[in-house]
Amino acid sequence: MDKIKADPLALNAVICAVLKGPSTTPDDFKRATLVDSFSMIYQKFPDWAEPVPGDFSVLGMLENMHTLHFPNNPGRAPIQVDDFSFLARCKRLKRLDVARTNFSDCSILLQLPFMSYVHLPPREQLTHLEVLDKLPWRRRVDFLPPPPAPVLPKSKPEPSETARATTCWATPTSPRRTPGRVSMRPCSFRWTLTTVSFGVTPGWAISSSTWKS
Repeated sequence: MDKIKADPLALNAVICAVLKGPSTTPDDFKRATLVDSFSMIYQKFPDWAEPVPGDFSVLGMLENMHTLHFPNNPGRAPIQVDDFSFLARCKRLKRLDVARTNFSDCSILLQLPFMSYVHLPPREQLTHLEVLDKLPWRRRVDFLPPPPAPVLPKSKPEPSETARATTCWATPTSPRRTPGRVSMRPCSFRWTLTTVSFGVTPGWAISSSTWKS
């Protein structure tokens, strides 16, 4: 008997759905009805399986599966499935969640006669959306919202000439100060340049400062 090729996550999901643990065999697949646990609980592959990343075709062997929910956790990386054609063999499937996977071709949904609910990725990721209009009225389709646009950091405006004015803190010279308390308030200053003469050659020097409180 050829080994069944399966992605490690797919095989773990099957083993968890069968509820027989490591002793699971292909003869137990008919026990699986709800498949929603895609975690690496069982690290060791059974003798009848061969690990092939991205191969989820083993799910198509679950003839009684009525619910298939891929992980829908925003904090988890989307599961990458090489081929979703295995869904066409899941004739009893009623509920399907592939919102956070790389699912894209909606035409396969027409091959699921008992489907009543499906959760799909954002519309921008999908093809053959026109088939959704052909689904029976009892079916309900939801779409994952597209990711929000990245928020760009706001650029700081250039300071104006007024904002560039120098500000200092000075102690007021008013004689009516309360003993033991010093009041600090902002004031601006301006230096005044005057010309002075040293012998014959004139030059510039700071002669005074004007304070405005």
